[in-house]
Amino acid sequence: GAQFKVSFPTPGRINVEGESVTILRGEIDL
Repeated sequence: GAQFKVSFPTPGRINVEGESVTILRGEIDL
């Protein structure tokens, strides 16, 4: 599977496959 990183300037929330995920460090590896 492909891997990529989504970075955020500040902590926030994103939607992953219909589920709400809280980003604490400001980035997530998918």
